[in-house]
Amino acid sequence: MKVFQLEAPRKAEYRDIPLRSLEFDEVLVKVAFTGICGTDISFYNGDTDLVLNGYVKYPIRIGHEWSGIVEDAGYAVKKFKKGDRVVGDSGVACGRCAACGAKKYHDCMNIHSVGTINCWDGSFAEYIIMPERHLFSLPDSISLECASLIEPASISYNGLTRCDITGKTVAIIGTGPIGMTSVALARSMGAHNVVMIGRTDFKLEIAKRIGANHVINSTTESMTGGMARCNDGRGADLVIEASGSASEIFNAFSIARRKGMVALLAFYDRTVDGFHVDDFILKEINLTGVLGSFGAPANVIREIAKGNIDLCPLITHRIKFGEVLGVFEKCGEIKDKIKIVVEM
Repeated sequence: MKVFQLEAPRKAEYRDIPLRSLEFDEVLVKVAFTGICGTDISFYNGDTDLVLNGYVKYPIRIGHEWSGIVEDAGYAVKKFKKGDRVVGDSGVACGRCAACGAKKYHDCMNIHSVGTINCWDGSFAEYIIMPERHLFSLPDSISLECASLIEPASISYNGLTRCDITGKTVAIIGTGPIGMTSVALARSMGAHNVVMIGRTDFKLEIAKRIGANHVINSTTESMTGGMARCNDGRGADLVIEASGSASEIFNAFSIARRKGMVALLAFYDRTVDGFHVDDFILKEINLTGVLGSFGAPANVIREIAKGNIDLCPLITHRIKFGEVLGVFEKCGEIKDKIKIVVEM
């Protein structure tokens, strides 16, 4: 099969490799679509702390936002058959330890992340192999292209479940895929007032299409002033910080209400200086970091299947597998992008 692999920073190539044999509990999936994540670009450039600190080791087959169709399965697989449409977890637990035996995959001591840290071979390939326990069926109502956004939406879902948002105000900083999917899911999950904060009118207009009650362009209006306008002078019950800009963490504190929560859903690729601890304490803010979690794709699938969410407007660019290297080399030059999806 053909794969796209990072050999070293700024060095990538297409390779033809043989498919390995399936283990008894594994499923071979023909990849239909895979999204290009900002993390993928950081690994290609090699300028992220995850590379510099040794969490990511080359060579690496990237890709963790994907959808596909089952091609084959190991003899013990019961849930899936050839032709089934699926997505997967962003991590793979070992499947052999006591925690995995109890299906407590988060407690596994040997987790591989798909296409990233302690890498399980990712989706920039014609096929991906995943254990049955980490796959989820797609209903017919969700297209394979749209399903490639379920992985970033799973992180958004986890952030939104850190507190009860029913009838509450949720503010979201960052108009990338995680921020945007947070908008759509927040409305579906019962938030009363969803405020999107970004720097680009084009993206803010899309945010309104998918569920934002209000938008704030932070290049023309202060965040605190915008929140006062959008929420009757009160702060947000939950602030989702998804921009990956360290300075926005402090802005997130400024727009959270007293005893509100700030959830960080991005990697920042740097240490954070200038943290005003007293401001943080005086408002009694709750701060939490958020990653993907095992089983979260099933929750996102359920929300999308309700019929209240359309993630397709977030796909701003579509390319073919053979164009991936060129896009990685020039990604910074691509304008008005939210999500680039690769048709495999």
